[in-house]
Amino acid sequence: MRHDLLHAMTVRAEAFLEYLPGALDGHVRDTHQTRVAARRLIETLPLSGPAGGRLARQIREVRRALGAGREMDVTLALLGEEAARRDWPLALVRRVRAHVDAARDAQRADARGALDRVDESKLRRGIRAAGAGAAEMTPARVKARLEAREAERASALARAVRAAGAIYDPERLHHVRIAAKKLRYTLEVVGEVIGGRTAKRVARLRDLQEVLGRLHDLQVLQKGIREVEGALVPGRGRVARGLSRMAEALEVECRALHADALRSIARGVKT
Repeated sequence: MRHDLLHAMTVRAEAFLEYLPGALDGHVRDTHQTRVAARRLIETLPLSGPAGGRLARQIREVRRALGAGREMDVTLALLGEEAARRDWPLALVRRVRAHVDAARDAQRADARGALDRVDESKLRRGIRAAGAGAAEMTPARVKARLEAREAERASALARAVRAAGAIYDPERLHHVRIAAKKLRYTLEVVGEVIGGRTAKRVARLRDLQEVLGRLHDLQVLQKGIREVEGALVPGRGRVARGLSRMAEALEVECRALHADALRSIARGVKT
């Protein structure tokens, strides 16, 4: 078991370090892969002791800085897809695209300083220290820590689900999505390190995560459209009315996805 934890940590660290240089250079695909690898690595690091906990906080800061503008990249891609699918007027789409572009540039500018301070060699040293801590842990201690982390993540998801209830609330649904993602990544580690039947739970959480991810992306796009609309006189003129219709069309899909998410939760995704 001791070597299984070290192996799980090593695989995740190698993925993170492989994509990090490209992410720091601004490559979209590498940025996405680095952030995913960071989330998975973060779920293993605190298990190895204080060095791992400190490194997890550092990598979390890198992931957040890399995420600046990422949501807007997704929004721009989704805008193009929805515009083609729904045959939205090109002039309105251009207004929304300009607004999202500006938001993305502002977010990236805010995060540039944090990214410039990223020290790859320091991160590598931290990963080696965390690996040494993992190698020294007894199997019993690893098992206890993993079980405690699984319980913590499952409780967090249950609380998020209770807080969200059946009400359509974008912010609360976003908390459910994040909690589901963290539990999924923890269960992946549990399955690799101490075994157990986690595959079905991971699959259910992945399905819920995909539904809530699509819902979140549509909500961000809808918010951007409403912001452009809000800069005009509400309900006045063809532009304002056209933007309102675009936002309302997304609202219908969002509520349908919300119903799908509630059904997933009712089938036993909560824990």
